[in-house]
Amino acid sequence: MDKYTNSTNKLFRLFPLLLILSVLLVNLSLYFTGKLGADMFNSDLLYLPALYKDVVEGGGLFANWILTPAPYYFPDMPLYFISRLLTGNFYYAIALVFTLHSLLLVYIIYKIFALFFDKPNSLTLSAIIFAFLHLYPTATSNFMFVGTIHYGEFLVGMYVLYLTLLVLNSQKIEFYSLFALLVLISLATASDASFKLHFVAPILAGTLILWAIKRVTWLQLLSILIVSFVALQIAELVHPSFPMDEKLVTGNNIQALNQLWSVASKDHTLGVLVGVFTLLSSFMLLLFKKRLTFFYGQYSTSSQLMFLSLFILLMGAGIVVVLALAPIPITTRYMIPFFEIPVLLVPIYLGFLGFFANQKITKFLLALVAIFMFILVLIQARERLHHAKFNFEYYPPITQCVDNFVGQTGARSGIATYWNAKPIYLTSKYPLTIAQMQYDLSADRIISPSTWVQKKYDFAMIVGGDMDKEKIIRLNGKPDKVYSCEKSEILYYKNKMRTE
Repeated sequence: MDKYTNSTNKLFRLFPLLLILSVLLVNLSLYFTGKLGADMFNSDLLYLPALYKDVVEGGGLFANWILTPAPYYFPDMPLYFISRLLTGNFYYAIALVFTLHSLLLVYIIYKIFALFFDKPNSLTLSAIIFAFLHLYPTATSNFMFVGTIHYGEFLVGMYVLYLTLLVLNSQKIEFYSLFALLVLISLATASDASFKLHFVAPILAGTLILWAIKRVTWLQLLSILIVSFVALQIAELVHPSFPMDEKLVTGNNIQALNQLWSVASKDHTLGVLVGVFTLLSSFMLLLFKKRLTFFYGQYSTSSQLMFLSLFILLMGAGIVVVLALAPIPITTRYMIPFFEIPVLLVPIYLGFLGFFANQKITKFLLALVAIFMFILVLIQARERLHHAKFNFEYYPPITQCVDNFVGQTGARSGIATYWNAKPIYLTSKYPLTIAQMQYDLSADRIISPSTWVQKKYDFAMIVGGDMDKEKIIRLNGKPDKVYSCEKSEILYYKNKMRTE
């Protein structure tokens, strides 16, 4: 009987691991067949690969780079640099980065679930949620596949949320938890100021509310407050907050948020429904706390659940209010926690409502769900990868064309607009430097090294009329030769060209 039980337990542990592995392999297959989307290689997403190529391979100086307001120091930069070092190629490095993102996400939600469920069920639930987001992604799930765009900040925030739950649930606060919180909040905030809105503010507000209703002690409250305050001061010293001088905009942003929600509801219906269920559950649990004493009485971690409910509601409300008033264009990249966290944490609310009350039945049912999800992953993979061709080198036709031109002319320095400069620089087989320019030929220095802006260049790459061709000719005369590459043209000057 013991032998049979041990074999059964091993089998139950195998199902979630098999499900996780299948999703990882399908994602890698989609990437190497180009099925994850062309946006994987736009200029915004190539910031870290371009930085690595210039500084590590090209001998450039980090100090010369004009970084994005969210410089992604941690965890994005070390994660990409290590991946690039291990793989030897930016194309493979990106694949390793999003695989590590996936594993970190599964690990973190497993750790959170383990505070509420036993370890085997926590692992299975983590695998099921991971597979669910693969099959039915939210409006922000695809950010997992890129090395920037605030996903690293989100992963750190989820682990900070886990550490906070540990502190609030411990009679004796461990030094490790507080030190880890201090380091992670400091690094994440210095890397991305959004971390303050997404995680620090709702964690502090939720802790204060729990203290006010006597759910946490003075020591727990002071520990969270002091660690957060010190961490924010360290972050400010490392990377001062980006100043926002623009006047607050309201009307357009509210309209943009409404439109964004409409698109998300239409294109990601199931993810939105699950998220709304969690949000409503959080609200109802807090609103009718006294009437739900039966559930609270059965749930030994009710203070943790109250904190999570407060965090989810405060985080969601904070993001919506701040973005509605923010002087920036609104996109889903600023709303990753808003869309992801309610879906990731839904098993905790299902558990609170009694769905996992019977341990033996729960283990069996979760194993069945994991098997079912595994089959769905394979079916969807077959549909998406049917007749797909694997490409183990990223060398787009436009770069091949540019390289042919460079091989014929020996050109080494050029100009292009923001959206074209980095992709060509990164994928070319030649040691090019391509300065970013605006339409009027003024330098566009953002997220690039200042040393790339020179007085004279060998060529100008114009894609779809995105630079003033007439001005280039007016300043430099007719080009010695014009090369056509797909929808672009390259104006080549043997004796260099200037932009002013």
